[in-house]
Amino acid sequence: MQNEDHASYHPGSYGRRRFGRNRGRIVATAVLFVGLVIGVLSGRWSVTDLERFVEEDPPTAPKDPHMTVLDEFEGINLVSPVLSPDSYTSPTAPDEKAIVTSLYTDAYGVAVSALGYSISKTSTSARKIVIYLPEKVSNYTLCRVRSAGWELLPVEYIPPPDGGKDVFWRFLDQYTKLRIWTLDQEPASLKSIVYLDADTLVRRNFDELFDLPFVFAASTDVYLDNRGFSIGFNAGVLAIKPDSVVFDDMLTKIYRNDYKHNEAEQGFLNLYYGQQVVRFPHVYNGNLAIKTKSRKYWDAIQDQMRIVHFTLTKPFDMAPMCGGEACTVEEIWDTRRHKDFVETAKMDRDGGFREEIEWWETVYDEMMENVETDHCSLTER
Repeated sequence: MQNEDHASYHPGSYGRRRFGRNRGRIVATAVLFVGLVIGVLSGRWSVTDLERFVEEDPPTAPKDPHMTVLDEFEGINLVSPVLSPDSYTSPTAPDEKAIVTSLYTDAYGVAVSALGYSISKTSTSARKIVIYLPEKVSNYTLCRVRSAGWELLPVEYIPPPDGGKDVFWRFLDQYTKLRIWTLDQEPASLKSIVYLDADTLVRRNFDELFDLPFVFAASTDVYLDNRGFSIGFNAGVLAIKPDSVVFDDMLTKIYRNDYKHNEAEQGFLNLYYGQQVVRFPHVYNGNLAIKTKSRKYWDAIQDQMRIVHFTLTKPFDMAPMCGGEACTVEEIWDTRRHKDFVETAKMDRDGGFREEIEWWETVYDEMMENVETDHCSLTER
């Protein structure tokens, strides 16, 4: 059905709408010109000043800030965006598909555990695998994460280009995420992956993503500035077909300078898969920025939302409660501290995400009550 706002369209209305859009600019220019004339008459400016305003060429328009990798398409890989038909004639076997996340420090151990528990409530048929950096994550955190249902897979660190000088400090480990493309190899031996950042929470089953006939899918990103709803994608939720050959090709190209290094692996993937990406609905990546940009849109998709993404407020990142220093393992897993921090997070941004944080809190409380962790020892590091 046609939206009522557009039902009154008829030929000839375009000119009136166009004038309406430009009317503000015309009025502003007229006001400025009248102001200059008054300035001349009052002696504040000379006639020469007025002539300069009238005759001066308008400034050159800046380069379109909305230019994308497709506007300046280069094609840096030969990956076909669509799988061959014989690759998806039957559903992916349960042991060949996995929900994958990453853990680079102890700080996100609680988040990964809560994420794992939230997945277990959806009756997915997929495996759950966490890739982690063994030199940065304690044995205690790994024990807690395993207890929440994750398979543990150690991986090697991938350093950011140029020593990370242009990368935001929170993203310095993020290039390691590219290792998920190697999970077609043993011991994982996967054919299909849905990757979730640790700052996500699963609310409904999304097994349909595993059988998409595409090599790469993601949801468009959302920014709080004038970029708004972007054509670029957010790398917090990805549906991919792992391929070690593609991974090897990626490693040869992450040092290029024609993408935003400050966005780390997300900037690179937007360049690398700019041609092949299939964009799925925001119900698969409920970025909190959506709620800030359009409350009406957020409310419309909430009942179908599969995954919520805590981009703007993180109810598990306790660094502010540790005096600005890295929290100890004991502090990270201290239940009382976490409850206090969650209450503080509910008031963040004027309480705008209280409801979503309560979703996370409910999962956390259930996990702490139902997941057995007595076998995990803090003395084992």
